[in-house]
Amino acid sequence: MAEKFAAKNLGEETSFDFDFMQERASAGQHRSGFRASTFFNTYYICELVKVGRRRGMAAEMMDIDDVDLSQDHADLSQNSLSEASETALAFIEQSLERVCHEMQQGEASSPAIYLRRLDRYDVVSSQNLVGNGHRAKDHPVKYSWPGKTAGEAWRFGLISSLDLSEPTDLDQACALAVLNSVHAAISSGNGVTKRDIYYADPELFGDQSVVDRLIADIAHTCEVPRAALFVTASPKGLFLVPGQASDEPQTIPLNPPSMRDINWILVVEKEATFNTLCEKGFHALSRSGQGMLVTAKGYPDLATRQFLRLCCRSAAVPLPVFGLFDYDPYGIDILKCYRSGSKVSAREADLSLTEMHWLGIRSADIVDLASTSALSLTQSDRRRATKLIEGMTSVTGEVPEEMFEGRAELQSMLVLGCKAEIQILGDDICRWTEQKMLDIMSR
Repeated sequence: MAEKFAAKNLGEETSFDFDFMQERASAGQHRSGFRASTFFNTYYICELVKVGRRRGMAAEMMDIDDVDLSQDHADLSQNSLSEASETALAFIEQSLERVCHEMQQGEASSPAIYLRRLDRYDVVSSQNLVGNGHRAKDHPVKYSWPGKTAGEAWRFGLISSLDLSEPTDLDQACALAVLNSVHAAISSGNGVTKRDIYYADPELFGDQSVVDRLIADIAHTCEVPRAALFVTASPKGLFLVPGQASDEPQTIPLNPPSMRDINWILVVEKEATFNTLCEKGFHALSRSGQGMLVTAKGYPDLATRQFLRLCCRSAAVPLPVFGLFDYDPYGIDILKCYRSGSKVSAREADLSLTEMHWLGIRSADIVDLASTSALSLTQSDRRRATKLIEGMTSVTGEVPEEMFEGRAELQSMLVLGCKAEIQILGDDICRWTEQKMLDIMSR
């Protein structure tokens, strides 16, 4: 006799055949290492959610053995969710309900989760826009379970874009666990970080980057910004402004500081250069007035980009935003991320800082400074520069205005065959940066 469990406080009984589920899950576990408890959790939650959503009532979870079903789901009828969040919630519930329905059909069933993965985005001028002047190129991704092979079973429970025949491959994430986490975050209205999702079971996920990719896939599939999933990234960026409680750089906060006495914002690619400017008091002593120093320690995370946009919006008058990056393909790519976003943030167009002034380093600076400080481009640099140029140009040859400078400098870089880091400025970095800023501010 199959053991049955009934949901409480739903006004009707919802039963689950866990013997049947265990039989299916055990088969998958035997073939792929997929853990039955993860599917039990998903199956049970999605059935509760289906009934709870239909009746507009809260679903009280029960503790069943070692499966954590204790988290209460909020009363969605009381939540004030955005349309984008409702869209994502509906997609997740429909996907999980479809899986549960298939699981009940017997051994001939083939439960699957369908997502779309963004491959790249092309620059366009006015049509088929995904973000700020970009057109998406993506492909469908299907994950079925338990499948005919161990690989197919593994892909359903553990998503990977790499060779899944290697059991040591860490680039794996549990699709069902992430869908559950996102659903719980939206339902409760309490945000969760990607790191929280990963550390809920790091052994299962294997690597943080796969959780990041799956979150991006869900957002792209639902055609919503990541914020609609109530998933955030732990901020890695730093900032410093005059008059703050500590003289030390602070981690990027959720809300911007007072911008009343701030005259400019300077974004620096490297943390080492950022620290040098902080130590010299550039943010407080510059002839360009008091300002804010910011670094994302390389490529900008979403939290840093959100912070910068909020700072600009909260300022009483428009503030000039400056950028200081290495003269190499990576530095120009980072500039591009600030100005127009990246593939993973294609739907976060409102965060683009198209107004950012690029101070350098540029090809003209290489000519002006000691030539011995420049480095030769590697073959890898050349390939990356060529790929970036192609990505900045549409099939019709159009290039957005915010990419003109970067594209031209990449072409010059390939001709000159050299690159340079910000450190080429040496002890003159404060005077050089200050003069560049004053020249732009006086226009």
